[in-house]
Amino acid sequence: MKIITLIALIALLLTTNCVALSFTPTMDDMAWMTEVVKDTKIIPADLDLITLMSGNSDLPGTKKYCDLAAIDIQTALENSQKYTVSNELQDTKYYWETALENMAIGAETASRGCAISDAGLITQGATLMSTGTENMMLANRALKVATA
Repeated sequence: MKIITLIALIALLLTTNCVALSFTPTMDDMAWMTEVVKDTKIIPADLDLITLMSGNSDLPGTKKYCDLAAIDIQTALENSQKYTVSNELQDTKYYWETALENMAIGAETASRGCAISDAGLITQGATLMSTGTENMMLANRALKVATA
C-alpha cells in the first residue's frame, strides 16, 4: 500500500473515530489526533512531488522536494512529540512517530544522494521511506485496535 494511502487512511480513521472511540480520550489525545490530521494533509503532497520529480529523473527537483519533505516530516514529528497520549493510543503514536523518523531520515538521505548523484544514497533513502510505510501500516493497525 502506498504511503499516501496509509496517511490518508490514518487521517480518516482519526477523524471518523474521534466521536466513536471505545474509550474517553484525554485532552492530549484529542490535540494529538488533531495535529496528526493536520500533518497528514501536508506530507502526502510532499511525497507526491518527490515521486513526480524522481519519475522524471530530475535530481535537482527530487532533492528540492526531499528537503521540503524532510522539514515537513520533522515538524510533524515535533508536533506529535508534544503530547502524551492515553494508553489506548500509545502504540499508534509510537508507530506514527517511528514512521515519521524513518521517512525524515530517508528524505534527508535521498536528498544527499541527489546532491552528489549517488544512486546508493538515493536507494538507501527510498528504503528508509519504505520502512516508514511499514510503520504506517503498524500505526494503522494499532489505531484500528484502539478505536474498535
